[in-house]
Amino acid sequence: MIRYLIFVFIVLCFGTHAQEVKRDSLEHLLTQDLADTTRIDVLIEIAKIDLGTQKARADSLFQSAISLVKQLKRAEDQAKAFEKAGHYLLKTSAYDSAVTYYKKALRLDQKTDKIKAL
Repeated sequence: MIRYLIFVFIVLCFGTHAQEVKRDSLEHLLTQDLADTTRIDVLIEIAKIDLGTQKARADSLFQSAISLVKQLKRAEDQAKAFEKAGHYLLKTSAYDSAVTYYKKALRLDQKTDKIKAL
């Protein structure tokens, strides 16, 4: 039983450390000059990491990402970002909001497919 507890403790410690390292690496990326689509991806990834421990911070990062999405010019880029936003909201159990973002992504995908077909 003691071995099991020690094993669980070690796994939890290293798992938490790995998340911190990943978050630090992603935060370092934000200090660099990134394309808006990459910046959105990074913000959403950090928000996912922070979701379990720092929900207010995660929500703030998510809102920053959504603000950037609205500034994107290409519908294809917006669709990808809205899909990732939907995934984030799904993880937060905000199902209605997740569906809204998935629908936005789908509409934009359909729009770009029609344009490509012309």
